[in-house]
Amino acid sequence: MISWKSLVIVAAVVVLSAAFYNPYLSQASFEDDYQGFLKTYDNYRSAQSNYVTTRNQYLQYGTLNSKNDALSAVKTFLVARDDVLLSHISLIKGRNADTTYNSLLDNTVSFLQDHKSRVPAVGSLDDAVKISQEVESKDSNLQSTSRKVVGSLLVAKVDGLKLQFLVLENNAQDLITKLKNNGKNVEVQERWLLDAKNKRLLIEDKLLQARTKINNLQDSNADSINAAYNEIQTTVFEANQYLREGMQFINELAQSIKYGNF
Repeated sequence: MISWKSLVIVAAVVVLSAAFYNPYLSQASFEDDYQGFLKTYDNYRSAQSNYVTTRNQYLQYGTLNSKNDALSAVKTFLVARDDVLLSHISLIKGRNADTTYNSLLDNTVSFLQDHKSRVPAVGSLDDAVKISQEVESKDSNLQSTSRKVVGSLLVAKVDGLKLQFLVLENNAQDLITKLKNNGKNVEVQERWLLDAKNKRLLIEDKLLQARTKINNLQDSNADSINAAYNEIQTTVFEANQYLREGMQFINELAQSIKYGNF
């Protein structure tokens, strides 16, 4: 029968896709794609449940009917698994502005489509095991690539916000320079601006760390890949926290000029 390892492939998919539901990636168009993915995932879970039931019945009774039921169920399961993986790849590829990983994703799509087309011809449980193992062998590569894509998306979103922050920082610097040239005391404003600049440098450092972690993420077991992705996510969120703190300094600077004697 099919190894339980085959169920692990999709185990992290929902968690991974849920990462898109952070404040930086929430857009209406994504909701439709995500709901489509959830539909295929529901179909997969239903097929998995039916497969487990018929598998246990076959192992218990060993009759010809139970064997045929198990074969039919496992073929439905294999197709459903291919579908949810294809939907997952489509989901992350549609959000991937960086084409770095598109070739890997395209190759996986081609493999899964071919694999799905061959499932109906499976004529025995032994053959089902063999064709299932073909997908299982792609597990770590797909999981690591998926996390690289999602990690890159998180970095890109925070980096875009950082660029907007930099514009505000430069505008504040120009304004302070003009006030200073007009003889105004801007020591307080210069302090706020320095604090903001220091936060921006911390943001850039964290984003660089995140990019390095993404590049170093290797194909491995699920636990190692999850741990590496969690580190990436934590680093990006730290960058975002520095961004929030930097914006507070910019706001303090703006308020001090607005209500100051200028």
